[in-house]
Amino acid sequence: MYFCYVDESGDTASLSTQNKNSMPVFVLGGLILKEANVASFTKKFVGIKKKYFPSLAKNLERPIDLIRKEIKGSDLRNPKSLKSHNKWTHTERFLNELLNLVNTHNGRIIGRVYVKKADKDTSSVGMYTSALQYICTEFNAFLEERDEKGVIIADSRSHQLDIQTSHSIFTQKFKFEGDEYPKLVEMPVFGKSDNHSGLQVSDIICSALLFPFASHTYCLEYSAQLKNIHVQPCHEKLKQAFHRRVAGLQYRRIDPDDQNQKRKVGGVFLSNHLDQKPTHLFFQKPVTIDDKLEKLVTKFSAQGNFHSV
Repeated sequence: MYFCYVDESGDTASLSTQNKNSMPVFVLGGLILKEANVASFTKKFVGIKKKYFPSLAKNLERPIDLIRKEIKGSDLRNPKSLKSHNKWTHTERFLNELLNLVNTHNGRIIGRVYVKKADKDTSSVGMYTSALQYICTEFNAFLEERDEKGVIIADSRSHQLDIQTSHSIFTQKFKFEGDEYPKLVEMPVFGKSDNHSGLQVSDIICSALLFPFASHTYCLEYSAQLKNIHVQPCHEKLKQAFHRRVAGLQYRRIDPDDQNQKRKVGGVFLSNHLDQKPTHLFFQKPVTIDDKLEKLVTKFSAQGNFHSV
């Protein structure tokens, strides 16, 4: 049995250039863990929390109660956590240990990322449900490969939204043409992240990594137009440090429609509605000013435009 813990970052509302707090990106991510690994994962996650955020453990009756003290990914991507050298070192080390935890417990990441088009209406329900359907499809494929069953545990939002979301999966499982997700034993269930280590780690991956990866890659050059507090140049630090590691934790599979059996699908799938910038840039190393200068020096040196004196 496997669990897929699903959480979100950003929101499904439209991106407004008149509202600096409007979210330019919506992320729905899933963290896949084997049932047998959940207990160890939880205990070690609590230990990492205590190591890097000891103040959260004060006045607790039992050490395990620290699970209820959440570390929000949105705080980790906040400029205050990135611009100060000491705070950035702390954030970087914490995220490194968190990704080590996922890796050593054979966790895998799947998800959908939407970069919104400015001042264009979006379908809030449609965006969330289509993202969750994608996660169900990829999780089902993961389970098919291993001949296992699985359950999706999603962070609860509101009763009405949870009903709508669950019903969208219900209609796919019980449609006349057949079950789209035969390896999922039930509709998604909704939990409170206070007591689910998987949901808390999923939130951190979505909010502290996938969200700033997308906002920096696709929205930064429009920052003057968007005037958005969620688009920050300092997010480059997060992508520079972790793009390879997060990409390597994805669940990817061979596209069943590729006769050559080479093209891969799945993992974290991005839809860019803001401009024509290609989606493969999402996990690509960010180009820094130093990179650009080095490229120029190499170019001019090759042309003989630099001479020693």
